Amino acid sequence: MNGLHQLNLRYESAEDRLLLLIRTSEGNEIRVWLTRRFTRLLQQVLDSAVERMVDQVLAGRSPSPVAAAPASPATVELPVTAPLDRERVKAFQREHARSTVNLSSEYVAKAVGYPMGEVPLLASRIESRLLDGDALSLTFAVGEQQGINLALDRDHLFAFVDMVDQGAVVAEWGLPVRQQAEGRAAAAGVVH
Repeated sequence: MNGLHQLNLRYESAEDRLLLLIRTSEGNEIRVWLTRRFTRLLQQVLDSAVERMVDQVLAGRSPSPVAAAPASPATVELPVTAPLDRERVKAFQREHARSTVNLSSEYVAKAVGYPMGEVPLLASRIESRLLDGDALSLTFAVGEQQGINLALDRDHLFAFVDMVDQGAVVAEWGLPVRQQAEGRAAAAGVVH
């Protein structure tokens, strides 16, 4: 079984598509084209998954980094009763993901192999499901009988949401994105 090692998402202007590169722990690489339409659908799926995870945290059915964070003079416990709790939980989890997931290391471009071929596959459909409340399984349909399954824990989900938003900003497709993504994409120029 191939585990996820690295993700890379970049805009390819000649194709007017985002290229998603998935590198496995064994060094294999899977290449997937994301069109504007598919990227918008992916954003909706990811947003829905984030909302479901927040629902579980607020209902106490899922461990939250808010509750798990060690108390320190710089840490403020957030009660989860105010109307803005959903946004607070999402903001905290997004910041936790940024501090936990390594987004600064350069993508390793040399792959050991390409199990689905070197030519990128076009993603056409997506399915998702929550796994034990703290992970998301995404399946990208690529062709008639092929699919790519990507399992993301909570931190990697929030990092992937940012990555997709940054890619949409760089592509200048006019898709809705979080304001933070606009600033980071402009500063970075490249999405890792």
